[in-house]
Amino acid sequence: MKSIKSLMVVLTLTMGVFFSSCLSGSDGDNTVTTGSILRYYNTGTFIDSSGYFYYPTGSSYSISGTIGDMYYVYYQYDSSTVTSTSTGVNITLLSTPTCIDGLMVSETEVTSTAALYGIQYSSYVPALFDKNTLVMPILYWYYPAETTAELTAEVRKHTFKLYYVADNIGSNDTTLNLYITHQINETTTLDRTKYTLTYQSYDISNAMEDFDNITGSTPTKIIIHGKVNTTSDVLSSALDDTYTITLSD
Repeated sequence: MKSIKSLMVVLTLTMGVFFSSCLSGSDGDNTVTTGSILRYYNTGTFIDSSGYFYYPTGSSYSISGTIGDMYYVYYQYDSSTVTSTSTGVNITLLSTPTCIDGLMVSETEVTSTAALYGIQYSSYVPALFDKNTLVMPILYWYYPAETTAELTAEVRKHTFKLYYVADNIGSNDTTLNLYITHQINETTTLDRTKYTLTYQSYDISNAMEDFDNITGSTPTKIIIHGKVNTTSDVLSSALDDTYTITLSD
């Protein structure tokens, strides 16, 4: 845990490496501080997976992006304004919302160049935001550079692509297999001795559509596969890890 926190302090301000938290104020204070994965609904409004709206108010942090993009939003709200019939809540942004949109799931195999640390960590697990959007917590090894600029450059070297193989889907299958990969764009190999967590969301509509076309139905499970190594980012000694999402009707 210490390794993750060491980078989080710096990169929360630069590249959006986050931990969600939920902190209530002191006695008599209804202020709640938390972080959520939300979709940019329209100008100045976010929405969560249940259809609940979030309205940033009185904030100096700008919101820019494309409607439909996925964001990590760190904010506060007054819990006394939330009732069982509420359809939304006013929030105060505590940082600039960070876009976590990844690439659309690839229909062809992608080769990793480095192992991940993990594809799940404690309560941080893959989940569907909706039937076509997968949100992935990704743990990976990084080089512990000394300055914010160097850390920013390091994080930008890492790419996490998701793919599926349509040819491997059988007509009687009930499970969709997705594969998360890790690529590092560099000319000199660095000694990556610490790990951290980031989020990425993926549009998996192509995979869901192909699955339906081949099997005649939607999958009952999605299994996410990844190559993980908890001692280094060396791919040759990585192990296969999986996480299963069960889809409800």
